[in-house]
Amino acid sequence: MPRESITMTLDDATAFLQGRTWVALATLEPDGSPWADIVPSLLQQDRLFFKLPTGSRSHANIQRDQNVCCANDQYPTYYEIKGVVIHGKAERIDEDDIPLGLRDRPDPLQKVAGPEGACYAVPVADVVSFDFSKIVRR
Repeated sequence: MPRESITMTLDDATAFLQGRTWVALATLEPDGSPWADIVPSLLQQDRLFFKLPTGSRSHANIQRDQNVCCANDQYPTYYEIKGVVIHGKAERIDEDDIPLGLRDRPDPLQKVAGPEGACYAVPVADVVSFDFSKIVRR
């Protein structure tokens, strides 16, 4: 018997991300291995914006290779596990173009990225999602 689909619709996935203020950001090290940091984020229209310190390892990795993966999940109970993963190329965003909700966010954003933080955006196009509440056969 085939496995039932637990994939969210794109609308469900974006609605899930609307309520999130942080993502796990994965970048690629020079040897191709992954590196991850938790960074402040904001979903706006069809792009996920995130900010990180300019002196961080993730920032250095993005300068060399723009391929990133952004993930967020929740897991209150097994049948409530949900998650969204976005793959794409990070595009540097000028200070004037940073969305208000990310630019003016109070702590802990300033503690993480500081005034010299860099902002990037990833298009919400290559999305993988899961929602365990869709499991019918329990």
